[in-house]
Amino acid sequence: MKEKYKKLMYPFEFLEDVSKNLGIEKHSLRNYFMTGKFPKIHYEYINNALDARLKADEEVRNIRLNCYVKL
Repeated sequence: MKEKYKKLMYPFEFLEDVSKNLGIEKHSLRNYFMTGKFPKIHYEYINNALDARLKADEEVRNIRLNCYVKL
């Protein structure tokens, strides 16, 4: 998951959104990614949120690319 996290367009927004939903501090969530140690209770949610954000980031990149191609 650490490699997926590095691919995010806006990693700090991701940390903020996920930490609010899980009820944990942003720095705790960031430490999970830095150490690669995720609590079992949060692992599935974080992984799913990360996959969803990566998919959204890819769609945003494609939209931006198409806008510049049309110019």
